[in-house]
Amino acid sequence: MNLETYYGEALRTHVPRGLTFDLNHSVIGLVTEIGEVTTLIKRNEIYGKPWDDEMRGHLAEELGDVCWYIPCGLQALGHEDPAQVFDWLMYDQIIPLSQLDCVKAMACAAGRLAKACDTLKYKAGRVATLTDYYGAVLGAVRRLCDIHSLDFSAVLEGNIAKLHKRYPEKFTAELAEARLDKGGASSRES
Repeated sequence: MNLETYYGEALRTHVPRGLTFDLNHSVIGLVTEIGEVTTLIKRNEIYGKPWDDEMRGHLAEELGDVCWYIPCGLQALGHEDPAQVFDWLMYDQIIPLSQLDCVKAMACAAGRLAKACDTLKYKAGRVATLTDYYGAVLGAVRRLCDIHSLDFSAVLEGNIAKLHKRYPEKFTAELAEARLDKGGASSRES
């Protein structure tokens, strides 16, 4: 799956509510999902747990979840033509060398997004800066895929498949809580 297709499919489950709400949703979601990725990296880097197929599968799922929040934020910023934006984003602003560098880069970019959203008075000049931060997150996701021999396209496809299962028609709060893709398990159980 290419990024342009992913953009449209991801936004199928996003309900726009305005610039401030959507940027906050995107940033809070990124922080949450980057935290999930960081936990997996910590288990390996700090606790010495070797990577196995289960951990790699979990990493792929969490990286897909990180990716979902990028189109939401970009749409809030008025990027309706994903081809142009994603072509630009793929020129990584940073090229982290290790998995630890990647999660630190993602956390830093999410923090900068949060700060920028906090002080945002919608100005065209701020859009490029915010887009840079989304690009840094996406670049780190791609690098983590490379490090762990995960097919980036398959990560995107897996995320969309999960979303189609969870939201067959469209997003609703009830379906978000029902978590059909997890067999109805609560967020604390999965």
